[in-house]
Amino acid sequence: MNGLNISTANYFEINDQQIQYLRGEWTAFYDAPRLPLRVSLGDVTSATSGFLSSLSLGGIALFSDYANLQPDRVIGPNNQQMLILQESAEIDITVNGQVIYSGRQDAGRFNLANLPLNNGANDIIVYVRYLSGRTETLTFSQFYNSTLLQEGIVNYAFSLGAPSIYGDEGIEYLSTWAANGFIEYGFTSWLTLGLNATAAEFGEGLGATATFGTDYGNLSSRAALSNGDELGSIYAFNFESTIVGAAVNQSPNLRLGLEFADGFNNSPWDDTALPQTYQRALVNYIWTINDAWDASISASYYRALLADKQLNGTAQVNWRSGNMNVGAGITYNNNDNFSNADTQYFLTFDWYLSLADKGLSLGTSYNTIDNRSRLDVSRINNDRVGDMGMRAQLEYEDQRDRELAQVSYTGNRARWEAEVQRSQSNNGNSDASYSASIRGNTAIGIAGGHVGWGRAQLGPFLVAKLHPTLAESELQIEVNQSGQYTAAASGSIPALLPLDIAYTANVIDINVPNAPLGYDWGESRLDISPGAATGHVVEVGSDSSYTAMGTLVNNNGEPLGYLQGDLIANGQALAFFTNKTGRFYIAGVSPGVYDMRLHTALCQSMSVTIAPGDSNLIDMGTLSMTCTKENDHESH
Repeated sequence: MNGLNISTANYFEINDQQIQYLRGEWTAFYDAPRLPLRVSLGDVTSATSGFLSSLSLGGIALFSDYANLQPDRVIGPNNQQMLILQESAEIDITVNGQVIYSGRQDAGRFNLANLPLNNGANDIIVYVRYLSGRTETLTFSQFYNSTLLQEGIVNYAFSLGAPSIYGDEGIEYLSTWAANGFIEYGFTSWLTLGLNATAAEFGEGLGATATFGTDYGNLSSRAALSNGDELGSIYAFNFESTIVGAAVNQSPNLRLGLEFADGFNNSPWDDTALPQTYQRALVNYIWTINDAWDASISASYYRALLADKQLNGTAQVNWRSGNMNVGAGITYNNNDNFSNADTQYFLTFDWYLSLADKGLSLGTSYNTIDNRSRLDVSRINNDRVGDMGMRAQLEYEDQRDRELAQVSYTGNRARWEAEVQRSQSNNGNSDASYSASIRGNTAIGIAGGHVGWGRAQLGPFLVAKLHPTLAESELQIEVNQSGQYTAAASGSIPALLPLDIAYTANVIDINVPNAPLGYDWGESRLDISPGAATGHVVEVGSDSSYTAMGTLVNNNGEPLGYLQGDLIANGQALAFFTNKTGRFYIAGVSPGVYDMRLHTALCQSMSVTIAPGDSNLIDMGTLSMTCTKENDHESH
């Protein structure tokens, strides 16, 4: 799977005034998955560790990237907080089961660390639905991920280049430079240590991380120094543990965090970045009482230099019954700016109904804080050919309301979406705004000189074509138990199918439902292990697609039953077996002259001719083979 891969993203924006071309991220990368190593050149995003900031660059990056190069291997932490959308997508963000944001985002970069969170909550899920139909679920936490690396595992990343941003015309590069990197090593099953560093035009930074596993939980520490106009420092301690009240198979239900910064600057490539001085503390605990009841408490303390002290907390109790969830809680917010602390009591209600046989779902939620209400009715588009989806969404809160209706259709060569939306701010006398859009996704893949057309996404793909002997048939690819399929090839246009995961086996079922009677197209299941962006070609069918049948008798007209034999031509043998009456079937033959032999020395081989016909099921009739007698009996 070693090889050079190239990925490019380009966009066109069309409105009433103009059609504008935007250049997205262009990247060439080389993979060596066994090491593992990925070398990327072009538009790259640096990985993160400790207090090292994630950074988008135009330059070069080297990293282990276990998630993509060895996807079946679990190694430990992933603190990436940058969401990169290569195409338009709908995003839903939930915190503790309540949707706090829902909307469409164009292609670009989004830092999940900028989520509006202030109370130490750690149950944050981001759902992404791309225009191509691909879905992605991301988890995020304010707490540092202190998972231990397995013993002997080395995790690393290094990058160098010019920082980049998404500007009015797409990717733009800043007139400065930056370099950063880290290395982490699992010394034992209970100790992981790491070093990280950054250097740029306006300063440098050096840091270290350590994670200790104990019988009581994981303890991690991070520390870093920055050197710019002045020397700065930052250090933090995090503890996570599974204690009383944890649900079965639950991740740690107690998390504690302390963080102290003194003039620390983690963006030395930005001459406008200000050093940070602050103290912060976070705590989160979830108590699962039983299958129906749970409780949680979250709190945070934050105080920055020359800024007001902030103390926030939330306590909540939830009761579940079937598809319904009812919660009650209290929030506390205290800021030095206010003479009195703000205390709010709230109730929440969530109800969800799924009709799996019809693909329909209905959900509604309500929170007394700001009267935040939501109703969502949807039919899932499973991205099988001919499938349709729909979504109707109503949102209301004291400051605004929003209504949305969307339909989607999955064709063989393209996927389409149509959407209308109304939104209005309830502050003042502003008018409502309306928008309508139609979006489509189609793709062309080229592999081995063969061109496939269909729906695809960034990554490896399959071009599937039909043999000329199946020119009037349809090849269905990735067929499920209900007979639905993801892509189809005709005799003139090959199909294009995205492969889900690189560097692991992708199992794909195929079918040719209208193949000629008796046609043998070969295996009905494909097993493909692609690289990161490799193209693969499969041709279904061949000249050896006929099925021959007939009856074998000896020279006395008696059936030659229960015997094995071979049909041989050009050094290749096709095995067959006769039943009690001498009847046989041989699949995968092509027109021509063959030598027919039985696995017995008492019968002579014979030459047979298979002639082409209108049907792929060829009846050879009754064939007489010369056989000798043994002990006055015919040997069958």
